[in-house]
Amino acid sequence: MNTDSTVISPRLFGQNLEHTRAAIQGGLSAQLLRNRKFAGKPSMDGVASEWSGYGEQPFFELLPMGTYTRHYSISVMPRRNEVQAQYLQGLDAGGMAGLRQGDLPLRKGQTYRLKVALKAPNQDKVTVTARVRNESQILLLTAMTVKGDEWQVFEESFAAPCDCSACLELEVAGRQAIAVGMASLLPSDAFRGMRRDVVEALRCLGVKLLRWPGGNYAGEYRWDDGLIPADQRAPIQSYMENETHTYTHGFDSNDLCTDDFIALCRELGAEPSITLNLTWDTPERSAAWVEYCNGAPDTPGGALRAAQGHPEPYNVKLWSLGNEPGYGHMEGAQTPQEYAPLARRHAEAMLAVDSSLELTSAGPYPLPDWVEGAGRPLADLAPMVSLHCYNCQTGRHDFTTPENTSATIRRLLGDLDNTFDKIRKLTALLPSNMSIAFDEWNIWYSWFREVGIGEGLAVARLLTTLLNNEERWPIRLFCYYQAINEGAIRVSARECHLTASGQALQMFAPHAGGALLDWRGRLATSCASRHANRLHFTAYNPDLEQPLSLVYPPEMLADAARTGGNAQITLWQPDGLGPASRFSPMHCPTLPATIPPLHLLTVSAESGCPF
Repeated sequence: MNTDSTVISPRLFGQNLEHTRAAIQGGLSAQLLRNRKFAGKPSMDGVASEWSGYGEQPFFELLPMGTYTRHYSISVMPRRNEVQAQYLQGLDAGGMAGLRQGDLPLRKGQTYRLKVALKAPNQDKVTVTARVRNESQILLLTAMTVKGDEWQVFEESFAAPCDCSACLELEVAGRQAIAVGMASLLPSDAFRGMRRDVVEALRCLGVKLLRWPGGNYAGEYRWDDGLIPADQRAPIQSYMENETHTYTHGFDSNDLCTDDFIALCRELGAEPSITLNLTWDTPERSAAWVEYCNGAPDTPGGALRAAQGHPEPYNVKLWSLGNEPGYGHMEGAQTPQEYAPLARRHAEAMLAVDSSLELTSAGPYPLPDWVEGAGRPLADLAPMVSLHCYNCQTGRHDFTTPENTSATIRRLLGDLDNTFDKIRKLTALLPSNMSIAFDEWNIWYSWFREVGIGEGLAVARLLTTLLNNEERWPIRLFCYYQAINEGAIRVSARECHLTASGQALQMFAPHAGGALLDWRGRLATSCASRHANRLHFTAYNPDLEQPLSLVYPPEMLADAARTGGNAQITLWQPDGLGPASRFSPMHCPTLPATIPPLHLLTVSAESGCPF
C-alpha cells in the first residue's frame, strides 16, 4: 500500500440529518411548543393534538380556510390536514375560553421569546390574554388586542427564574372568538431555531459531511417551502408515520430550510449533501433547487437565494437522486426499470444547471437487478450508487444475566459481518468507473431503545475496517444514521450527551484528512494516520475476557527513549455492559502495551513525539 497517496477522505465522517422521529422535533429543534402550527386531526372536542382547551362552555374547531401557514406552490402530493388554524370561542358571557399547552421545559436564566399569530373572525376587536406560568408563579402576562379578520403577530419576551416546567395559555373572556394560526416559544440563544447544545454535540462528533433532508423524509420534503418564513411555512404530513414522524403524530413542523441547513454545515465545517424528492418534484423543480444552491445572483434561482439574504452561492456538489426507491415505505418507482428513466430526467436537468455535481443513484443495492437496471445505465450521470445497511435485525438485547449480556455484545459485533459482505458483494457487481455512497448505516432500532458500549464497539469495528480498506473498497462517502436521538447523541428536555456510539465516532474523527499508515504487524483492530506533523492512533479490544497486545506504528516509537513531548493518550473504559453504558476516559502517562477487554484507546501526538 502506498501510504503517501492513501488519504482518508473527510467524506467518510458523515452524518444524516433527517426530519424523522425525534432527530429534529424533540432533538435538534429549540422550539418548545409541540404541533405549533395545528396540523393533523383534532380531538373529539375540536382541539389540535398536543393542545388542550378549557373554560366555561368553550367551542373549538380546526379550520382549513383562511390559515396563517401555507405552502409555496400547489403540489400533487396527496397530503391532508397540513394547513389549518385553531379556532376557539367562548359561549358564556361571564366566563372565558382558553387554549393551553404544558410541560414546556425552561432553563434558569434563559430568555424566551413568545410569538403568536392571531385574528378575530367577524369581530372588530378582541382582547387575548397570553400567560406563561409554572406551578408557583406567572412568568409572563400580557394582553393582546386583536383587530378584525387579518392576521397579526404578537411577540413578548421573558426570563426563566429557575429550571421549571411551564404552561402557555391563550384566553378570551365572554362571548368572543379568535383563531390561532401559529405559536412559537424559542430560547434567545437558539441557532436559527436549533438548540445550541445539540449543535455543539454534533461538533464534538467531528462531522465532515451532513446528508439532508433524508432518508425517507426526502420523499415528502418540498424545498421551495423554504422561501416562506418558518412561522408561516405549512407542516408536512408523512407518507408512513412509522418511517418518519413516530413521535409527532405523523407531521413535521417544516421549520428547517435549505438556508438553515447550509448555515449548520458551515457552523460545523461539514460538506452538505442533499437528497431529492423524485416522486413528487419534477425535473424542473430539482434543477431549480440546484440553481437556488449554486446559481450566480443574476440567475433566477440565485436571485431567490440572494433575496433570502445569501448572495454567495452555496456550491453544493453532492446530490442523491431520491432515497430507497424499490422499498414499500417509499412512494414512486418500485423497480429499476421505472426508476432509471425518472432519475435520468432529473439528473440531466440538474447537470444542465451545474455540470460539476456529483450524483448518486438510489435503490435497494446491492441487488444485481438494480445494479444492471439502474446503476449501470445511470453511471454516465451518477457514478455513485447508494448503499444502506442496518445490522442486528434479528435477536433480542438480553441483559438479564452476565452470560446473556456477553452474548448480546458478541452478536452486535458479529452482525457487522453482514455489512462487510454487502460491501464486498456490491463492489464485485460494480464496474471500475463506479463507486459506493454508503450514506446510511446503524444498529437496527437504536432509535427505539437505549444504546450502550456494545453499539460503541460496533462503531469502532466498522470504522477501523472501513478506513483500513479504503483503497480496496470503492466507498466515497459514509454517513452514520443518524446522530440525534438515534444512536450517537441522546437529547432530553434540558441536556444532551454523547452515547457510547457517539464517543466512538468522536474518537475516530481526527483521522479525517490524514494519510493512512501501514506497518508490519498492524492489527485488524487498530488504525493510524499522519496529519502534517501529527499522528493519530486508534485501537479497540472486542474481546470480553482477554487483553489485547498492541502493535504501534514505528513513527510513534522512534523517539521513545527521549523524554518530554506533546501527546494525549486516552484509554476509554466501559462504565458497564448494559443499556445506556458509556466509556469513561482515563489519561495515560505512557503508551500501554495492552488494551483491557472492551476498552478503546486513542493516541494523538506530534510526529516523532517521545513517549
